[in-house]
Amino acid sequence: MRHLRKTTLRVTFGLITCVSVSAVTAPSALAAISITEYDLTFPSEPRGITTGPDGRMWFTEYYSNKIGAMTTGGAITEYDIPTSNSGPTGITTGPDGNLWFTEIQGQIGKVTPSGVFTEYALSAFVEPGSITTGPDGNLWFTEDNFNNIGKITPSGGITEYSIPTSSSTPVSIVAGPDDNLWFTEAQGNKIGKITTSGVITEYATPTGSSFPTGITIGPDGNLWFTEQTVKKIAKVTTGGSFTEYAAPPSIVGPLFITAGDDGNLWFTDLNANKIGQVTTAGVFTLYDVPTASGWPYGITSGPDHNIWFTEDNSSKIGVVTGVYTPPTPTGPTDPGSSAAPAAADPSAPATGFGEPGASSALSIEIAITSLFSIAFGLVIAGAASRKQATK
Repeated sequence: MRHLRKTTLRVTFGLITCVSVSAVTAPSALAAISITEYDLTFPSEPRGITTGPDGRMWFTEYYSNKIGAMTTGGAITEYDIPTSNSGPTGITTGPDGNLWFTEIQGQIGKVTPSGVFTEYALSAFVEPGSITTGPDGNLWFTEDNFNNIGKITPSGGITEYSIPTSSSTPVSIVAGPDDNLWFTEAQGNKIGKITTSGVITEYATPTGSSFPTGITIGPDGNLWFTEQTVKKIAKVTTGGSFTEYAAPPSIVGPLFITAGDDGNLWFTDLNANKIGQVTTAGVFTLYDVPTASGWPYGITSGPDHNIWFTEDNSSKIGVVTGVYTPPTPTGPTDPGSSAAPAAADPSAPATGFGEPGASSALSIEIAITSLFSIAFGLVIAGAASRKQATK
């Protein structure tokens, strides 16, 4: 174990390079989806991305050997990893309030929100990939080349568990709703489940040679994953029942996946250069990444209700805005209130209601609702007066 001082490279504001509202199928009228990109130092090859405990988006930079952090407003800070050419890949927020990440050269790294690093060595030649926080307060990760699932305590104690299917190539791992860890087996064409005590159960995917890759918990309590080679998004219940959904023809190979605050699943397609959205009923909407050959890779939901992703080839961080539509206010207004309505905050994150065309539609809807409420109140009042007069 090595404990080193923080090494901050730079703090800057990412350059917004492009905005796009292109979609394969039209989004809902109140959700004007757009994609904005922020430049990193080229080449950096960002890969994994997660929301940090400080509200910033944290990501790994595979080529430049850094851990990056960016505010939702675009302010970027980068930290040099102590070990050179470490190959940082996966990243997650740990139970201790630090960021934990994998180094493909055989280490698990930890960095505090202020940039202090600690690194823990694994067995020789192990290449850890994805990492997540488990329900037991430990960090769990995949070892694709050694066919293991690993566990590391916040103090650095490491345990490894062998996957029953040989050469299964575990890729992604996530904590499930059943207090187990769920992972994909790309070469084994299986979804694996491991208890916190290390007992592994495997479920074969319905379609052979599907190469399951990314996995996440869906809003419906199921595990959703990508099937890269057969161009499908699938789900599996905690009991092992599968459902698969074929993606549109323009999809080449869905890669990683996350759940959005809109109640849908969002995924990257590196080769098609698209961000995809799929409902829990299997309805797809696709969005082009503005930069050609950007290669969208990692993806996660941010604290601002937007979808954030990395672009491995173009060295950018992208954000899909307009994802979350706040619920429409309901209930009568207070007739005795004389307070003026609050002015809109132009610096607030964009939502479906804040996009062009959406606010006017909402205003009309609220106005109609208010008129109906007033008319209904007058009818009730008139009926009450007539009843009183006949007594």
